[in-house]
Amino acid sequence: MTRRSMWPRRRAHRSLPADEVIGWQDPADARHRPWGLGRNRHGELVSDCEAFLAGRLAEQLEQRGQPVPVWVWTNLLAHGTAQELASERTAPSTHVIGADERWWAARSYLAGSVLDASDRSGGLELVQARVLVPLELELSSRSEVERWDRRRWVSTIEAALRSLAGTRRPPDPGASGR
Repeated sequence: MTRRSMWPRRRAHRSLPADEVIGWQDPADARHRPWGLGRNRHGELVSDCEAFLAGRLAEQLEQRGQPVPVWVWTNLLAHGTAQELASERTAPSTHVIGADERWWAARSYLAGSVLDASDRSGGLELVQARVLVPLELELSSRSEVERWDRRRWVSTIEAALRSLAGTRRPPDPGASGR
């Protein structure tokens, strides 16, 4: 089924519904379907997007009983806050039966590695922007990643974090020797 975006446009555009609610036009019945209303697949999409941006996509998928793709384990590392990563480091996320507990432990271990790298390399935002977000995107686009085990995933993340080893934190402007 082909879906056509319904972003707000000038009212002259005939396909825009009168209420100008953002959504998509269902070609099967030519009805406007707003995004995120109700607990249907469209609401699920919005919920998944929110979970992705918050770094909690693995938890979201597992709660629904869906498999967690390998690249999704990178999501918290790439989008979580320092507080969330510190919490994950000390007490891994509680989860429902489903994913192998060793994946959760691996992510917990890497949360600590990310925080350590951020202390050495200019802050969490820098590590996420330069390394983890691009790596998350790369992993999500490579089909062979789905055959990886957690050890290969961990070593890939660690290698990416080591690539920042030469980057030093900029000097604190208030720490001059005067």
